[in-house]
Amino acid sequence: MQSLLEHEHEFGNTSIPSILTTSLTSLGQADIRLFQGFIQSTLSMLDAIWKGQPFDEEHRIYRSLKSWYEDRGRPTLEEVRSEVSKASRVRGEPQPRKVPSKARISHPRLQAPYLQYDDRRRELVLVVPEQKLQVPKGIYVQPEYFVDYNPDRESVPIRCHRTPKSLSIGSVTVPVRSADLRGLQFKLLSIFEYWHLSLEPVMVFDDAGQLVDDTQLRNGLFYMIARNDWIPICDSIVDSHSLNVPDYAVYEVQLVESSIAFRSSGSEDIVFHGSRHKGLSLEGVNLLPGVTQDGLPVGKGSPYLLLSRRLGGISTGDIMFRLDYNGGRMYDIILEKVIAQFGEEHTPEVIKLDLEKMVPLKYWRPNWETFEARLTNDQGEIVCQAAVAMVKGLSVAYDSDRLIINVPSRSRLEHPEASSQGKAHVIPTVDSPLIDVRVFFDRIGWKPFSIEVPGGKCQLISTDGEVLEQPLCLLKSEIHRLHDVEVRFTARNSLVRRVAIFDQEEDLHMTFHLSKRAVAVSLGSFVDLWRDLDGDSQIWLQWEGETGSAGLMPLVKAYEKLQITQAEIFQSEQEDQHVLELSIASDFPHPNRLLVRMREEGNPHSLILDRSFRGSPDYFYIRKNELHHMAITVELYYVEQHK
Repeated sequence: MQSLLEHEHEFGNTSIPSILTTSLTSLGQADIRLFQGFIQSTLSMLDAIWKGQPFDEEHRIYRSLKSWYEDRGRPTLEEVRSEVSKASRVRGEPQPRKVPSKARISHPRLQAPYLQYDDRRRELVLVVPEQKLQVPKGIYVQPEYFVDYNPDRESVPIRCHRTPKSLSIGSVTVPVRSADLRGLQFKLLSIFEYWHLSLEPVMVFDDAGQLVDDTQLRNGLFYMIARNDWIPICDSIVDSHSLNVPDYAVYEVQLVESSIAFRSSGSEDIVFHGSRHKGLSLEGVNLLPGVTQDGLPVGKGSPYLLLSRRLGGISTGDIMFRLDYNGGRMYDIILEKVIAQFGEEHTPEVIKLDLEKMVPLKYWRPNWETFEARLTNDQGEIVCQAAVAMVKGLSVAYDSDRLIINVPSRSRLEHPEASSQGKAHVIPTVDSPLIDVRVFFDRIGWKPFSIEVPGGKCQLISTDGEVLEQPLCLLKSEIHRLHDVEVRFTARNSLVRRVAIFDQEEDLHMTFHLSKRAVAVSLGSFVDLWRDLDGDSQIWLQWEGETGSAGLMPLVKAYEKLQITQAEIFQSEQEDQHVLELSIASDFPHPNRLLVRMREEGNPHSLILDRSFRGSPDYFYIRKNELHHMAITVELYYVEQHK
């Protein structure tokens, strides 16, 4: 009974605590028989709910008691996103409510699927890695994977292993059966995640079957998958055969200092080059995402170069190695000599060049230094190159609509809008895609930095292409309109990886990984979800990017009802007309959706005016010769939109 009294489910203008205290006391004093009948019916109803038996659902507190019974003793769901929630509480944005764990689980971090070529079966396959999820005790719903072929979808058979608190989903490999592949979706209770996957006209896989996203290749064997309308131009094709995907073929190509081109029916060319010079990479550096210094990527660590041994043979004596340090030339000599002097064995096939050892300093390394390395052939053409700006003590964090930057000790940051917050510098972004700052380094001077700001553009688009207001405000009785609404998000740069779309209570949480920095999602999934839910509801989009950055955008606000909380009319009189000033206060944020109708009092057919409300206050001009009575009735009403 104590748990029942603490239940806050409201109905009408009262609640359970008021019914079981003040209201029942008044009823007992007024009519003891009605009091006894109410108590008897309530206890019978509790017994029926407990035993799962049917009962009269028209009883005044049936829904409240049933809700209390279903919610009793269940744990709460953690906040949607901890960092975003801190800021949203200040701005009055939505916070998670207490929800039954039996219906929802926290959103997991899932491993992304990928395409692979199986040379044994000669098939293009979709590989879904093993997943491990933390699942509360008592949840036995089977997760589901679906391959999206637009408009068809194919269920993926999976194997699961359960422990008391976790769920393991085994890895699975699925042959790709159509060029209409669009992605893979995962579903478990309220969790929905989608990865965009598609087939390009030409794709390259190495000898291990892994997808290679580059046109500069090492010497070796490659499997090149091309659409039938793209014709290969090459003399080094070892074999070719059809693929399990219709309208695609596989070409086994051996590249040794050679190239292969694919030409489309529209005379467009894609060229892939194979060379022994493909083998220089910069390692030992943790790059700061989106941060550059005079065009160089910025990082921390101890940089070193890895070179393929094939670059160091006698045949490569014409390869020159150049290294610039802080803009000055340190080395411009034959690569063989550099390897002989500084080379260390990293693996049997790879040589390591430690850049800090190649540029020794007498005392200590400065907080800022740049390394630019390149290899050129005997004709002066650049074979490969790598460059980085190493900065100690520099960090960049993205917090909602501002940057938080820390600089090394004895350094200063300069920006017209920067303010100090402890040792950090805070710069408002105000939807700026790029922030330029200057940092002073001791004994070096001022250096310019450019910092990309994650974020993007979000739009609500109707099926007929109209850009809708955002957030879209409507009544619960109009939620069917969401079937015709699509949200489109376009990231301003590569720092944004995915977006999540969810309602305020997280009854549905959908995650979509961006494809070419964009994603489009229909909001129709929320219609059936909200159909039987009481109260106001909201839909939010949250983009997620590098280094924990995130941004929250409101999409939809659905109101249970449109309520006018206050209305005032002021009258003034001119020579030939009356002027009425109407001011209202409403929880509905767009009062211009309201309409105003005025009639003469006592005569419902005498319509004086009927038009939209233009905003509070609104002014109405009524000519005196149009009035037959000095009393009029003013009506505010709302027309639901069904399209």
